[in-house]
Amino acid sequence: MLKHFTSTGYVVYENKVLLHLHKKINQYLPPGGHLEVNETPVDAVLREVKEETGLDVEVISGINHDSFLYPVNISLPERILLEDIDDPVTGFHQHIDFIYYCVPKNTPIVSNSWIWFDEKALTDGYKIQEDNIITPPEDVIEISLDAIRKLKN
Repeated sequence: MLKHFTSTGYVVYENKVLLHLHKKINQYLPPGGHLEVNETPVDAVLREVKEETGLDVEVISGINHDSFLYPVNISLPERILLEDIDDPVTGFHQHIDFIYYCVPKNTPIVSNSWIWFDEKALTDGYKIQEDNIITPPEDVIEISLDAIRKLKN
């Protein structure tokens, strides 16, 4: 089966995580996308977050690396997920998704297509209109809550 490498960034600021309604699948997801040629997973997540949200972020890794200078350590992801993708254009394939936790380098300003979800909105749903409440997929909720708790201000 065809597999693509992707990187996803859970951007946390003031105990909230940044998500948007993904138009293809109609679910709330964090920024992310495919690795390009000659990119590391970290390069890809930084680029994807910048392209999709306009934010410059840094990856936060709670894992200590070795003390040697070479070869260079690449920040380890929080998780690596294998996701089934049924794309109407490219067909069924899988993503090997490197999941990173990120924080903005500056005070974040994003378009209103992006929503900051706090813990309550993640678990109870985000009210779009009076009778329309949307919750992210279960994996996004769990990973978002973990990111918020690990990066709590």
